[in-house]
Amino acid sequence: MSMNCVENENARSMVLIRQARKQVAIVDQEQPKLRSFFAWPVVGAALALSLLGMMTIGIFILPFAVGGLLALQKWGGSRKSSVGLISGTGLPFLYVAYLNRDGPGMICSSFGNGGQQCNEEWSPWPWLLIGAALVTTGVFLFVRAARRHRTPLPFQ
Repeated sequence: MSMNCVENENARSMVLIRQARKQVAIVDQEQPKLRSFFAWPVVGAALALSLLGMMTIGIFILPFAVGGLLALQKWGGSRKSSVGLISGTGLPFLYVAYLNRDGPGMICSSFGNGGQQCNEEWSPWPWLLIGAALVTTGVFLFVRAARRHRTPLPFQ
């Protein structure tokens, strides 16, 4: 009977060790960091701007965007925060929506010296919807990753 007790204790010990290893694995998982989440949209905006303006200034922005991407990959903290890249790609769309806020149509502005300037503006709504969808998607994925990480530990 004492041999069964020893085997029982060994089995319990093994179960406790497995449970402890699972908890250590949970603690070791990367936690998304808010600070790095806000760094990724800068890179995402630079990448989107370099692609949208490839024939003008995009070719000059692209090396900085790729450099920022590589730097954040290496030193940016949690990779789960990289969903901020999605939010960053929406920022140029929001900027274009802001620039066309008086559109669609021909918009004229008068100056104090009697001059007048007219510009053809697009509808801001498609730009606003695309930008808001991208920004919201990135924030939603970050919040979801942050909540998924928060699991209660039985050791506390």
